[in-house]
Amino acid sequence: SLLSDMVPSVVEVSGSLSPDEGVISKIQTVLRQEGEQFDKTLAQGGALLETEIASIVSSGEKTVPGATVFKLYDTFGFPPDLTSDYAKRLGLSVDLQGFELCMENQKKQSRKSSGFESGFGALENNLAGEEGTGFVGYESLSLDSDVVALFKTEQLEEKGKEK
Repeated sequence: SLLSDMVPSVVEVSGSLSPDEGVISKIQTVLRQEGEQFDKTLAQGGALLETEIASIVSSGEKTVPGATVFKLYDTFGFPPDLTSDYAKRLGLSVDLQGFELCMENQKKQSRKSSGFESGFGALENNLAGEEGTGFVGYESLSLDSDVVALFKTEQLEEKGKEK
């Protein structure tokens, strides 16, 4: 693939990087595998998209439903922007709000099934007096911290002990 073929040139141009041939070979293998998987994704998603669009057109509709866009994305990893581009070329619109709603529902379901959800009320009630934290990602790439409590839904499961 194009990306895997470029690895030796990128290493050479970077100058400061000097991985051995084994590392370069591994990077090339991973890039080739990823490219092959993406090609499969496009082929599978594209075939389903064509089937769905044929059904939409035959029914006289002009919009690709958000649920269809979500199914393509969730099942095949088919990017919504590609679905949208393809639909536009055929004079169809895409229900992106419906897609976003499906995404949000999926996130809620995922959080629910994981057993962990954020509950700010529980945090406020159970951690009163604890020192808060702030975002430091612009100043530092790592930070030492302590986990002071774990929540499952909105119930306190375990509160950290002082060292």
